[in-house]
Amino acid sequence: MSRALLLLAALSACAVGAGGTTVGEWRPKRVVDSTACIATGPDSCGKVIEIGSEQPARSFGGGVVAFAVPGYAQAHANGASESAFVLDGSYEYLRGRGRFALACRVGLSLIDGSQHSWIAMPVTAIGHAGGAWGSVFAGVGYAPLLTERHAGARATYLHDGVEGLLGTRIILRETLGRYITVSPELRYQLAGDATIVSLTANLGLHL
Repeated sequence: MSRALLLLAALSACAVGAGGTTVGEWRPKRVVDSTACIATGPDSCGKVIEIGSEQPARSFGGGVVAFAVPGYAQAHANGASESAFVLDGSYEYLRGRGRFALACRVGLSLIDGSQHSWIAMPVTAIGHAGGAWGSVFAGVGYAPLLTERHAGARATYLHDGVEGLLGTRIILRETLGRYITVSPELRYQLAGDATIVSLTANLGLHL
């Protein structure tokens, strides 16, 4: 399983968003359309006047698909700890206004350690708050489908998988309404008797 995960990670760390998925974009803001100079002499500009408009907060909505997002995890189970490789995928739909949004995410998480591996499909409620630079978000979720496999044993189905997450979406570049972002995310999961703390990150294109 580890080789397959590493192969996918080499082609991964991507997210694609459509609609209003960069929360900070929709905050109230002043947009400068042009500037004018009041001259005080033949070759001097005494004062620059900005000509623009105030844009109010707007309602928005959209979806983000993330696929093959890699990361690192520390898992603690039965008094022992192990490092693990994480590979995530998800679909998140969000609705909001101005600087804030609420979202629902459905994900698939593969966590592969030296002694244990887990597969989880969490459903997570997320809140976003944004500004000119990007946004931060936090959420809580439950995994109705969660399996655990110990080395050399069959998979065990668990029914008490919960998680909490904290992350940020930082705008790296904006061109003609297209945004490139980076999104690191820290997640805390309870999977049966195990506790898993993971860190993932992806690059996003928001159309």
